[in-house]
Amino acid sequence: MKRKDARENAFKVLFELSFSKDADVDETVTLSAENLGYEFDDYCIKLIKGVAENKEDIDAKINSFSSKWKTDRLSRVALCAAEIAFYEIAGKEVPPAVAVNEAVEIVKKFDTDESAKYINGVLGGYVRADESGR
Repeated sequence: MKRKDARENAFKVLFELSFSKDADVDETVTLSAENLGYEFDDYCIKLIKGVAENKEDIDAKINSFSSKWKTDRLSRVALCAAEIAFYEIAGKEVPPAVAVNEAVEIVKKFDTDESAKYINGVLGGYVRADESGR
């Protein structure tokens, strides 16, 4: 599976999980595979579990780099895509530009261009701070 597909499937599951704080991650993954035909490779599962397990810290980082809208005001689409990108950037497994671009593309596909531009700005601020060691 291409990482682009893994990110999009991770996004879809995280989006679904965003509607219930009590949802079980493993059960949601299993049901998504069985009922919706989603495919999951190791990287996709890593993204889903990594974001789910670190959501509070990731959202705090998003809030610190978001000047206009905090996580409670972002669309679920924009928030889930940003969470994946923040997780990937922090993990340093992929170049930050790739994580940012993929998040923006997901937001463009499932949300508005305005949301995509905003998320691009938030992620850009995080990347610049991360590169400068802040």
